[in-house]
Amino acid sequence: MPNLLPTLPPADLSGQSVLAVHPALGGFTLNPLAGGKDLAAGECTNALLEMGCRVSVWPLEWSGNSAPEKLLSQHEIFWSPSGRVTLLPTCLPTGQCLPLNLLGAVMQRVRPRLVHVHQTASPLVTFMKKAGFTVPVLLTNHSGIISPHIRDYDWVVVPSLWMQRQILAQHPGLAGRCQMIPYFVQPEYLQPEEPPTRSGVSFIGLLNDDRKGLDILLEAMALLQRSGRDYELKVVGEGRLWPQFRNQAAQSGLRVEFLGKLSAEGNARLLRESSLFCMPSRQENFPIVYLEALACGAPIIGYAPVVEELNQALATETGCGFDAQRQTGPDLARLIDEWMTVKGQEFAGRRADIRKKIRKLYGLSAFRAAYRALYRQLLTPAGTPAERPRAEINPTREPQERHEHSHCDLAV
Repeated sequence: MPNLLPTLPPADLSGQSVLAVHPALGGFTLNPLAGGKDLAAGECTNALLEMGCRVSVWPLEWSGNSAPEKLLSQHEIFWSPSGRVTLLPTCLPTGQCLPLNLLGAVMQRVRPRLVHVHQTASPLVTFMKKAGFTVPVLLTNHSGIISPHIRDYDWVVVPSLWMQRQILAQHPGLAGRCQMIPYFVQPEYLQPEEPPTRSGVSFIGLLNDDRKGLDILLEAMALLQRSGRDYELKVVGEGRLWPQFRNQAAQSGLRVEFLGKLSAEGNARLLRESSLFCMPSRQENFPIVYLEALACGAPIIGYAPVVEELNQALATETGCGFDAQRQTGPDLARLIDEWMTVKGQEFAGRRADIRKKIRKLYGLSAFRAAYRALYRQLLTPAGTPAERPRAEINPTREPQERHEHSHCDLAV
């Protein structure tokens, strides 16, 4: 966990242009397929706006799932005082490479001092290098996989220490240019009240594939139910595999409540009422929902590297790691039973302390301050990105305002 330093004085970067490439962003609408990555990308844009920058958002869609006319809908979470955000409505058909004339038109229009990419798989940086653009390019590697183009970036940010170690082990040339900035917890999850009772197990995650391990959780809960441990299970999420998971539960006779997609307030209410949050993922980077569960007082069973990192960061036992590559449904069933009984009772005495630490270390103010410090370094004229010092997380005030935005068409 980075050191907490005094707040740095705000830098006046008024008028400096930044191009932000967001993760499959459906224009100004929070994309459910992007999840927490979309929210984090939006708050990075807010950090730039606080510094006086002009931001152009390019919602490149590499999968071809969004039609261009869908890119202009109303956004749910941010932006922009004085029209300093411009939307570049651009969508690529499936399998189509980025045309150099399109890239050139964007660069000529925006004339960015910095490009911030939030799409792990995006080849944009490689196209830029081949086209001869020398503007610094920053990647936030949100995904649980390492970007195949990571060596081309001038600076890389990851939300977890374990992913930072993975990247540096495979790409030692990025030493000094790969930084950890953890995600933040939304205010809805930081309410101090404690419900009179807690019961059951909860799961919140996208159901587009099996990476979140819901199939393993359903198997484990069915085993527990057959053995007389009839714990309640509530599942929040939508996606392509929803019918498959529902069918698995029905075939095993498992009683489970599929709630679909809930609001942040609904998720927080569910987590505050849960005895345990369980998401036995096969692949992750740093799921925000683990922080949200802990902030709401629920211990976690989840992706082992992340749970171990949280245990170290918060200096206490937050839950239990699960390795889906080596462990099975019966192993998960034993862990759930343990944390629904003895371990859960022990955890109850640590709830208030854990919530306090999460508010301090994983608040929105700390997240924005860390990115502001990094942006200041990358946008100052002295030195190259590789020569500039590493940014640290700095607590500062938490802006509450919401602003209007503007958009424009891009002539290519």
